[in-house]
Amino acid sequence: MIILSRLLHWILPRRCAWCQQTVNNAADFLCRFCQTSLPILAPPPQGSLACHQAPPDKVPSCHFRTRDVSTPDHSMVMSPDHWAESVALTFCKLEPHHWRTWLGNTSYQQLLCLSYYQFPWQHWILCWKFHDDLLAGALLCQLFARAATTHFNIVTQQHIGSAQYAKIPAAICYVPTSKTRYAKRGFNPAERLARTLASSWQRPVIDAFYCNAVTQAQVGANRRQRLRQATKRFGIKAQSSPWPTSVVLVDDVITTGATVQCLARLLTQQGVKHITVACLCLTAPNRDDI
Repeated sequence: MIILSRLLHWILPRRCAWCQQTVNNAADFLCRFCQTSLPILAPPPQGSLACHQAPPDKVPSCHFRTRDVSTPDHSMVMSPDHWAESVALTFCKLEPHHWRTWLGNTSYQQLLCLSYYQFPWQHWILCWKFHDDLLAGALLCQLFARAATTHFNIVTQQHIGSAQYAKIPAAICYVPTSKTRYAKRGFNPAERLARTLASSWQRPVIDAFYCNAVTQAQVGANRRQRLRQATKRFGIKAQSSPWPTSVVLVDDVITTGATVQCLARLLTQQGVKHITVACLCLTAPNRDDI
């Protein structure tokens, strides 16, 4: 299958989903230049104490450095070593004192995200969710799985923090969607991301939640209104086996955090001790709070 894929790529080269240049690897949806040009949330420098020294009511600015690019830079010339280091796409890890100012107190212990909800992420997500662009969906799933794998490999190697942080969580669950929306769209983006992640980590996916019909639009609603709606919309399904102690909860975009907070609270009630929320994008907080 791999040989056939490479042969097909040699005859009909795959084009980059961003710049339309030929990709280097037949399995990739972005060329190497576009991968290094993606705007991402950059974690703090290794060994930095900025996060621990920041006041608890402030978000450390070291977590919010992004590469502000509108078009990929094809003028970069990198050595193989520099290239290997640059393409190691990984999550930015946030902890409760980082997001408290705009997401409030939460029932989950970690938040992993790739970028703010901005171009080109925003464009690909909208194309996937509302315009049936399967290529955009495959691209996002690929980037998501690679970032998650890189992140947990790094954590495992460095043995940062407690034992819970030094291993991949035991199971993966995802934010559900209503039956009406699923029938209209044909898929659940969060479920697609979760199953891609499960394939990469060799972990089971738990269909943990149910979602009632959407009775009120969430667009334009603030966090308090969304949390009230989420409490009425979501419930947890009975499971035939005990819940694992560590779980990853996957969503595509986090705006106010009300939905994942509601679901994390339900998981906590089932005895889950450590919850990590993983998403593609996070809506940027008010800069006055940083």
